[in-house]
Amino acid sequence: MVRQVAGYLEDGFRHAFALTQNNIMLRRHNDPALMALSEAWWAEVQSKSQRDQLSLSYVVEKTAYQGIALFDEGQLIARHFPGVRLRSHRTQPHARGSHDGALV
Repeated sequence: MVRQVAGYLEDGFRHAFALTQNNIMLRRHNDPALMALSEAWWAEVQSKSQRDQLSLSYVVEKTAYQGIALFDEGQLIARHFPGVRLRSHRTQPHARGSHDGALV
């Protein structure tokens, strides 16, 4: 991962490498710009550390894709969508249909 970040810095990427949660993806599959971003992102995941959190912001900037909004004033946007339920990685998976104890 250190080499990956160093490579991004050498390429001119100067962001603070804020990690993103990439567990929810809503997308227009036929959008050519999004298709290019997806291909570039997959290439990064396959050729680097396989940590998608490191490569997404780099690829978004590199492709100049304008359609991604992950955060609003530092808060994860998914928290504001009705029907989206968030749970901790440390909780046990719920049985199908059971939602007791899920973190929102």
